[in-house]
Amino acid sequence: TLSSSSAASDVYKRQPLMRAIMGAAPDAVAFAGAVQYTTVRAIGYPAALVAMVLQAGFIANKDSRSPMLAVPFAAAANLLLDFILVGPLKLGAAGAAWGTVASQVVSAAFLLRIWHKKYAVGVPMAPAWSPSQDGACGAPAPATPLRWWRPRSLPGAPIRSLRAVVSIFSRPKKDEVAAQVAVVAPMMLAISARSGMALSFTATVASLGTIALAAHQVFECLYWLFCPFGDALGVCSQAYMPKLLAAKERLAMQLQNRVTAASASLGLLSGAACTWLAAGMPQLFTRHAVVHAAMAPPAIWIGYAMFAYIISGALEGSLLARRKLKLLAASHVSNFFIAVGVLRAVARGSAFSLVQVWQIYVAINVAKVLQFSVALALGSRKARWEEAQRDASLDLWSIAPEDSLIPRTPRVLHVSEDTLYELIGEELGGQSIPHQPLMQP
Repeated sequence: TLSSSSAASDVYKRQPLMRAIMGAAPDAVAFAGAVQYTTVRAIGYPAALVAMVLQAGFIANKDSRSPMLAVPFAAAANLLLDFILVGPLKLGAAGAAWGTVASQVVSAAFLLRIWHKKYAVGVPMAPAWSPSQDGACGAPAPATPLRWWRPRSLPGAPIRSLRAVVSIFSRPKKDEVAAQVAVVAPMMLAISARSGMALSFTATVASLGTIALAAHQVFECLYWLFCPFGDALGVCSQAYMPKLLAAKERLAMQLQNRVTAASASLGLLSGAACTWLAAGMPQLFTRHAVVHAAMAPPAIWIGYAMFAYIISGALEGSLLARRKLKLLAASHVSNFFIAVGVLRAVARGSAFSLVQVWQIYVAINVAKVLQFSVALALGSRKARWEEAQRDASLDLWSIAPEDSLIPRTPRVLHVSEDTLYELIGEELGGQSIPHQPLMQP
């Protein structure tokens, strides 16, 4: 439903949005091709969103191999249809868009099939639990075979996932909708702010002319080519950190520190690669020398932006694992308004150039790194304090043997023996406890 609504909105507003991105007087041929491409791509939104949700489900199950199995099939479909539709049939941008839509449908169908096969058909459920012959309650009965749940024999086959049986297509209840909205709404706001920021940068660069816009598009392609490195580290934190948080904050911090260190290393490599490709090999992206010249000055700044983005992506994954959704939404929305305001102010100046645009990119990404780092430090400090309070409450007194009602020496609170006996008597419903020395051998 959500993806269908987005597709309809995109189709309805495609021309105004494209004019805002390409400028007030865009080239007629380029504008027509861009509108056709956007219209066709909107048709693939439902399949793309289904694939994204299924990928998240696999990652939540700590299964990173299954989503990769769909990649060669989707890529083959895209490549084959691009060759046919753009080549012999000469459909141009619309043909390329149809190839992409087909690849998204193939990916969604393939992932859905894998999900159904791995988490629904032939998945062994837990053995029946009952008191065993030796009287140990809760021990598994050794003679009880595994029960296999096969949804194909049931109408509207539900999907078994995360040790529970749920339906993949069902009408959610009110409490389920409320729980989903609490998670989805902040993330939609954050993603919308990020998308709006990227569109604002592109629309601002359009005012610099076609050459600057062409160079900026190359930078954008490079930027989003290397961004998944940071996103992958963030996904790693989302998949593995919640279990560590439930066990011990110290363990979660170890994973967080390792992911952050890995993001710094990947950020250096990715930033250097972006700068090298943009400044040293511009002929890979365009044959026009004027565009090569426009790409040279900002090339170093795309490297800095890439470095900061990968670190911020890893930190963002840690915040998501800690369920700091409102904080993330507030951060992205505030950064969006700050970036738009700075862009408007800088664009009015006579010295406005593509270098300043990517300097603003760097500043925004550095700001996110600082915001996320402070939020994680404060959250970890609070979690450690709460953990210490729980440990102190559990360790307040050492418990006496089971056959004794008298606790042993207090460890934390130092009170008199009379006070201890009064407290114990209150816990026992007002019974009087005979006074006897607590400090026994």
